[in-house]
Amino acid sequence: MIDPIEKITNNLDKSYSITASAGCGKTYALVSRVIALLKIGISINRLLLLTFSENAALEMKERIIDELKKNRTQQWAMSALDEIHYSPISTFHSFALEICKSFPQNLGINSQVSLLDE
Repeated sequence: MIDPIEKITNNLDKSYSITASAGCGKTYALVSRVIALLKIGISINRLLLLTFSENAALEMKERIIDELKKNRTQQWAMSALDEIHYSPISTFHSFALEICKSFPQNLGINSQVSLLDE
């Protein structure tokens, strides 16, 4: 049986959606894939990393930074460290809000749109 983490890390020409219970290694799998993509020259700013909670997005960013720091002697890691704070690693809601704020006329909405917290 193929290890799912190896599958998504070695098949970089395909897209994947990862769904699993808490504590199953989703963040580890995503970080492994991100690092593999960075190693082949993909800029971190070309990756869209979305999750459901702010905590999960922050954890994902922190883990990517940790892996980049481990590889800081490599040019790809240094470039990613310089760019990661501007890269799209967020929640689905935040990403959708940015689209709404960027294209309000196209969407026929007010540009002052915001998220409601419940």
